[in-house]
Amino acid sequence: MTQGQPVSTKELCEYIADSTTASAADVMAVLLSLPKIMELNMKNGRSVKLEGIGTFRYKVSAAMVDKEVDAPVSKMRSETHKVSLFAYL
Repeated sequence: MTQGQPVSTKELCEYIADSTTASAADVMAVLLSLPKIMELNMKNGRSVKLEGIGTFRYKVSAAMVDKEVDAPVSKMRSETHKVSLFAYL
């Protein structure tokens, strides 16, 4: 159960900066680049393991068909859809 507003990225950066030698701006730069780097690696078939957070991988779902004719193009999704990540510890 959560209470109150979520912790913002800016707040998270400040917390991390206060407990490390990195500046809040450096932490922000890393966090903002992380999704793109994760996506690049997962598109290449690799999972991404962040120690203490979890392992991220693409989750794909599809319906099975016996014949190609049973899978019309109209039912196929575009490759440009937004990536959703699934994390597990």
